[in-house]
Amino acid sequence: MICTGNNSPFEYRHTLSDPSPNLPTIDKVAANAGRRLTDKMTHVGGRLGRLALCGLALVTGSFVAKGGIIEATIDLARNQPTSLGRAWRTERHYFWRFVGLTLVPVIIAMMLGVPGG
Repeated sequence: MICTGNNSPFEYRHTLSDPSPNLPTIDKVAANAGRRLTDKMTHVGGRLGRLALCGLALVTGSFVAKGGIIEATIDLARNQPTSLGRAWRTERHYFWRFVGLTLVPVIIAMMLGVPGG
């Protein structure tokens, strides 16, 4: 087929055969996109998991530190000597109280349906 629509000296030749055997089919493109998406989601999920573990460790450390500070303050109010070891040993007494005090507003917000807790 020769196309010379505007009487120019350039000719456009086109045959109705396979355009290019090297182009990927839609099935290959979809499979590749799905594989890449799965890889990215696995990567993002791993990072979110590590971030959640770090956040949990920081919150736990915060509760431990608060309990130690309370015990050290009580010792100082009683004019008793205080130490890091004593504060660390007695923090378990206050740990679950802080967990409960932190969860109460979160549970109330969830029950009321308030976004952002």
